[in-house]
Amino acid sequence: MHLVVWFPRLRWPQLDALIARAERAGVGLYSVAPYHANPPPHGGLLFGYASLSEAEIRSGVRKLAALVD
Repeated sequence: MHLVVWFPRLRWPQLDALIARAERAGVGLYSVAPYHANPPPHGGLLFGYASLSEAEIRSGVRKLAALVD
């Protein structure tokens, strides 16, 4: 299962930095750019959560929220 989240105010370099910060915090995020022939005009993330427990999803969301605050 996946969820796509668009960030209309984030440019691609900002999104790449967010992905790197999330990785250091233990949260895996993936850009949607590789799934497009041409990069979309604004950033988007692909969240995969099928193999996670509900507690792991909650923890990841809390960590991500702290990164974007």
